[in-house]
Amino acid sequence: ISDIGIHYSQASIRGAFISGASSLFRENRMGWVQALEDSGFQGEFLAREQLESGELSARGYQAFVLPFSVAMSAKEGRALRRYVEDGGLLIADGKTGLMDERCKTRERGLLDDVFGIGRPEVDPLVAPREGEARFERNHGACELRDLGLDLSVAEQALTLAAGGEALGTHGKAPLAVVKKVGKGTAVFLNFFLDSLPHRRKLGMGKPMRELARNILLLDGVEPAIRVDVEADPPPHMFTVSYTSGAALYVASLMSHEGKTAGWTAPVSLTFPKAGYVYDTRGGLALGRVEGARLNLLAGEP
Repeated sequence: ISDIGIHYSQASIRGAFISGASSLFRENRMGWVQALEDSGFQGEFLAREQLESGELSARGYQAFVLPFSVAMSAKEGRALRRYVEDGGLLIADGKTGLMDERCKTRERGLLDDVFGIGRPEVDPLVAPREGEARFERNHGACELRDLGLDLSVAEQALTLAAGGEALGTHGKAPLAVVKKVGKGTAVFLNFFLDSLPHRRKLGMGKPMRELARNILLLDGVEPAIRVDVEADPPPHMFTVSYTSGAALYVASLMSHEGKTAGWTAPVSLTFPKAGYVYDTRGGLALGRVEGARLNLLAGEP
């Protein structure tokens, strides 16, 4: 069960290389994967050919992420536009659609009107700027007001256009620009998550992870299976699930990073609905319940 789709773009990998941002591209994409997985979501990558053939509409993702998707075809753009118009949550971080699929710079960003943004000129080479971002507004269940953290801001010269509402700023640059599009919502962050992998290793990833989680709450997107660990700070959990007929299979793996041998913690899983639950590893029938609780060893699923 994949809750969220992530754009896999070979053209954008080339575009990032051309613009001297290969490292930023890799760290940012990993930052998105870690932010989603640590928040309990299960994602999968969707490539250009799949987008162009209509797979995005068929997959039923609650949200679709464009991580540094600097280069994309017009056909990809139409698929993404249709996805958000039909009710999806479309999230882009920065420099989205500034090049075509052959990495030729466009006259304007392919999806600028969808995101409610503008720029004085299209420049894929402009360097991101580090600095403290300040968020001044909430938006429904998305609670960002008074949040401040250091981010890699994509474009200082970005401006708002018709329908775009910024939830934060860095200097004069708008951040987290939200726009209602058809039945769905589009959000253009104008910042990258490239620092999250390093912050995570240092045990400092929570603020940025919470930022990503709140962006998903713009459209009420939450994990299908809730996992709670009774520990402070709680270890990272990686949760996956799949269906087979009427059965739902769930596995949640507790990270062993920074934990001593034999370290355990109580873990609770809450399922989408009540059902007859069986602990396959423990060989126990738990009866008809909505969740399960057990003591889990770090590094064990």
